[in-house]
Amino acid sequence: MPLVKVLIRAVTRPWPLFTAAVILALCFAARTLLPVYFESIPVMPSLICCAVFCVIGLLFMAVPFVQYLSAGTTVYPGQSAEPKVLVKNGFNAICRNPMYLGLVLFVLGAGIFISGIYGIIGAALLFLELDRVQIPAEERALLGIFGADYSNYCRSVGRWF
Repeated sequence: MPLVKVLIRAVTRPWPLFTAAVILALCFAARTLLPVYFESIPVMPSLICCAVFCVIGLLFMAVPFVQYLSAGTTVYPGQSAEPKVLVKNGFNAICRNPMYLGLVLFVLGAGIFISGIYGIIGAALLFLELDRVQIPAEERALLGIFGADYSNYCRSVGRWF
């Protein structure tokens, strides 16, 4: 792929883990640079939120990741190799994008711990980016590859739940 196409794709559909890392860095920066507007959540509740959301998020990322690899398919359809198998069981039976749901939950938990309200805002921004940019592009790719099978799957399983 020529360099220009790679750069355009990186700007229009950034790698989700990179986007999440940038959002968490911005949460930290907001806490550091905007102390007047930062309302602290007590340590124990924010630590509990962090632990719960991060563990659930990691679970929603790790289990499908292993499942995709064992099925011999790609983790990011339309970006790397073409998917060979449409995985519809496990977490994918209740959510079409369990890894992205896990990423949002992880960012929510870590963001709340890092910067309280800014973490909630950051998780909401990540959700919007995934829902409006990343996932529709992947859905178009999957529809082109799997056709009616993917269309039926979309009718029976929600994008997020």
